[in-house]
Order: sequence, then C-alpha cells, then structure tokens
Amino acid sequence: PPAMNYWTSGQEAANTSLSKEYFDSAIRAFDNELNKIKKDFDEEKKRINSLYEKQIETVKKGWLILQ
Repeated sequence: PPAMNYWTSGQEAANTSLSKEYFDSAIRAFDNELNKIKKDFDEEKKRINSLYEKQIETVKKGWLILQ
C-alpha cells in the first residue's frame, strides 16, 4: 500500500475543520438575520392591523352619523 502522507492528512483535517467553523458561523449569522427580519415583519404587520382596525371603527362611526 502507498505510504500515508501525514502532513497532507493533517492539512485536510484542518481545512475541513475551518470550513465547518466558517459554515457554522455563516449559518448562525444568516439564521439571526432571518429571525430579525421575521420579528420586524411581525411588528409591522401588527402595527398595520391596528391602524386598519382604527380606520374601520372610524368608518363605522361615520356611517352611524350619516344614518
């Protein structure tokens, strides 16, 4: 069998470990960003729904006055 090159094997293991750390970090950052976007979206949706409900109440009151 061919002789094992321990230097190359060690380098491959180091590169694999660095790649894994990089991707883990990138995935965590991406996940955090998506969670922030979702939170901001949910807050904006609640704000818009609240404004919508206020407008509906105003229209109902106006309709009662007109009748």
